[in-house]
Amino acid sequence: MIKKSKMLLRIIAKATLCTIMTTFIPIQGLANAELDTNSSKIKFSVISDVHLKKDYSVEDEKFKKALNKINEISPNLDALVIAGDLTDYGLSEEYDRFNSIYNQYSNKNAEKLFVMGNHDYWNGLSEINAQKRFEEKTGEKINSHKVIKGYHFIQVSTEGSATHGVFGSNLLKWLKEQLEIAKKDDPNKPIFLTVHQHIKDTVYGSDAWGNSALYSVLKDYPQVITFSGHSHYPLNDERSIHQKDFTSIGTASLSYIELEGGKIQGSVPNGARNFSQGLMVEVDGDNNVIVERIDFHNDKHIKDKWIIKSPFDKSKFEYTDARKNLRSKPYFDSNAKVQVSDIQPDSIKITFDQAKHEDLVHSYKVQAINKITGKIDKEFLAFSEFYFDPVLEKLSFNISSLKADTDYDIVITAIESFGKESEIPLKATFKTSRDIIDDNVEKPKADVFDFDFLDGKVTDASPSNIKAETMGNVKVEYDEELKKQVAKFNGENNNIIKVPFPKELRDKISKQFSLETVFKMNKIKNQGILMNTESGGIGFESTSSGLVEIWAHIGGSYKRVGVKLEANKYYHIVATYDGKEVSIYLDGKKINSSFTTGNVSSPNIHFAIGGDPNPTGGGIVLDGNVSIARLYSKGLSIHEVSELLPLIEMEASKRFGV
Repeated sequence: MIKKSKMLLRIIAKATLCTIMTTFIPIQGLANAELDTNSSKIKFSVISDVHLKKDYSVEDEKFKKALNKINEISPNLDALVIAGDLTDYGLSEEYDRFNSIYNQYSNKNAEKLFVMGNHDYWNGLSEINAQKRFEEKTGEKINSHKVIKGYHFIQVSTEGSATHGVFGSNLLKWLKEQLEIAKKDDPNKPIFLTVHQHIKDTVYGSDAWGNSALYSVLKDYPQVITFSGHSHYPLNDERSIHQKDFTSIGTASLSYIELEGGKIQGSVPNGARNFSQGLMVEVDGDNNVIVERIDFHNDKHIKDKWIIKSPFDKSKFEYTDARKNLRSKPYFDSNAKVQVSDIQPDSIKITFDQAKHEDLVHSYKVQAINKITGKIDKEFLAFSEFYFDPVLEKLSFNISSLKADTDYDIVITAIESFGKESEIPLKATFKTSRDIIDDNVEKPKADVFDFDFLDGKVTDASPSNIKAETMGNVKVEYDEELKKQVAKFNGENNNIIKVPFPKELRDKISKQFSLETVFKMNKIKNQGILMNTESGGIGFESTSSGLVEIWAHIGGSYKRVGVKLEANKYYHIVATYDGKEVSIYLDGKKINSSFTTGNVSSPNIHFAIGGDPNPTGGGIVLDGNVSIARLYSKGLSIHEVSELLPLIEMEASKRFGV
């Protein structure tokens, strides 16, 4: 702790305070009757979450495209802000790639304003050395205060690799001092502050991905305008700007989109890589701030500009939580319909016309109501996919876990981004088909790998006979609840069971697969359970809300379906892909599915029991136990999956007599 504190003080002492004067030529087309855009004083761009990798990737092209677009919009840009996660792992080669692109495509006269994100620490170095690498590679201090054309820009970096950020007391003290300097210079001018993580409970995404540490300092400075990335949440949602004690603005991501959990598409939906957004910011002659949202992927502007009038005056704040009261409810057109198809004993497919709203429909609540009992047999939330351009006119979803030979009502309610719901839902009626049971189903055997720890060892019982490697402090111990041996993981980095996964095994699951595990999470957090998803692959991962999803890279993108689980409970889950549908089963019952086709793409990387692997070991790791880890080279049927639970119970009985 002492060494860390001393290093921080040295970094703070080196923070720069400089003045850069450049000539600015205002952009045509931004004139507004209420704004003095003809005397624009400064214009800068804000992007974040570039995630450059050490080898060539799509992020290279996204970075180039964004820089080119920024130059096109503003040839005489004053500054370029990057709100962290310049790299994917903070590797030296990644910074070199970043610098090569930046130096070639950026405006050479624009001042650099960079901060570190949590990914920039993920290189195995100490925090101090990771910070040193950032400063040496970028030429920027991790914390800095610069004055550009009379406007103060303060850059604050997270102090460690923790996902939600680390901001110590010395840093907060320094920030307070810098804010006082800026305020005294001119209390009526905006102060621009960049930080990677959102300030908690401000913009869209800050509830799940924010940090509250800076709020206590910023609340006394209404003229502050913060820019933050990290969440990757889209700028299409008006909650991406927020005003209360100060102004907060989300910056989205150049790399890919992410959203809140709890929706059927998952927090990183299919097509998430077809996304790249950022901001152009201008201050006019009256110190009003005009923010323009840019869709770099589609080469478009996003909706209307945000105009922050007199940022120092809280009485003029327009982007407050009170906006909800002014918004209308979404509605379905009178000719909107629901079509029900592919009716099975336990599932159906629905296709329906999207609802309407003055701004956007954010999501839908879908309910399958049993007409006999009046109970909701299935309910889920789904995004409207408002984040894509163009937004689809119709949406289609699978509804599973229904009862056979039963009459149902489907009820669909539209929800706008601030939570208001449609008064009149969309409805349809259907009946599931009868179930035909196959009495000749054989108990399936895992043929790719099969780890059950019954002998107290990490032994593969499949024909592959894989020699797995236990890394870190993973223990195989007797579990009183299951009455058998299980693998126990403590949630520490690289504490996994490393399962080699050569090409011949990757090829076996290229057309179909089934992945099975029995596991328990000691706490709810983002954690890998059984995975090899590194630019491809399949695996089970839990979100920070406890949504356990199967990730399967099929047909060029990840397909994901999940189920919400709790901590401190054992669950048996199976994911299957039969070439037509990805399904997830919980304790023998089909819970969710998604129709898709294509080959499974598996990376040249090991599987990880108890984590999501990276090239050196395990990245996102499990805090919990794994009792079974099995992979099959076929998509098991619903009846085959139902046979697995009795098989598990029988194996334990044979070994332990329970």
